[in-house]
Amino acid sequence: MKKENLFFLVLLLAILAVRIALFVLPESHLRIGGVVIHHFWIGVLLLIASLLFLKRFERIKFFSTAIAVGWIVDEAVYLLFGGGLRKEYFQLPSVLGMLLLLPVVYFFRARILKVLIKR
Repeated sequence: MKKENLFFLVLLLAILAVRIALFVLPESHLRIGGVVIHHFWIGVLLLIASLLFLKRFERIKFFSTAIAVGWIVDEAVYLLFGGGLRKEYFQLPSVLGMLLLLPVVYFFRARILKVLIKR
């Protein structure tokens, strides 16, 4: 399998895993100081950590970057519309926004991989 296709597959699986987890465990919010931390921000932090600290660990960097981008894509539109909690996350604008971003990511997957992984 080509690396860019594997990257997209891992990204999809990350989105699917977090959507299933949040559906099955609806009250599982990460809170810091009373503020809900969405997995978008965890994805941003994971992406930064992957790019900065995993230069020598290519395989881990590859998978953690794919997961991070998946989490970012999953919640980008949701947070753009103001976020909220579980109810808003599973409503049409959030789901449709994520589904509309996926073809864009798929189309640019090789470029995204080249920029982020530096291959």
